[in-house]
Amino acid sequence: MEVDTTGPRRIEGAIEFGGAAALDIGVASGGVSIMAGIRFTLEKGRAKEGDEPATPDDVSLTGYLRCSGFLCVLGIVTVSVEFSLELRYEKHGHQSVVRGRGTLTVSVRIAFFSKSVTLELERSFSGAPGDPSFADCVPLEPYWREFCEAYAPQPHG
Repeated sequence: MEVDTTGPRRIEGAIEFGGAAALDIGVASGGVSIMAGIRFTLEKGRAKEGDEPATPDDVSLTGYLRCSGFLCVLGIVTVSVEFSLELRYEKHGHQSVVRGRGTLTVSVRIAFFSKSVTLELERSFSGAPGDPSFADCVPLEPYWREFCEAYAPQPHG
């Protein structure tokens, strides 16, 4: 948390969880690990100062998953794999974006030779700035009451 004389400037929180396991049977050894987490960030925008325009708040919510594993045979051949997947929601003022990113890395080492290959994929999508909000789509009275009553549980008589 970051605070100045005007109040909170930045709030950030994260939680991670996961596990790991390893096995060694003499001629071969290996291990795997899995980690996942979620992170939230809120950064307050600046108020209007003089001729400078105000800046909106920035919000992001990120969830991720990382998996990795390796196998080593007689200390001569080693294969390792790492997979990472991230999904992020970002809001800058009135513009929202969802981004997804995935990475897969495979590495092979045989004696003194090693080779790694990485595959990456990233996609993002967002709404147009002129997209209507939920409030724009559902007028207030009397339609809002009818909308709510349509989904409210009915009393049994």
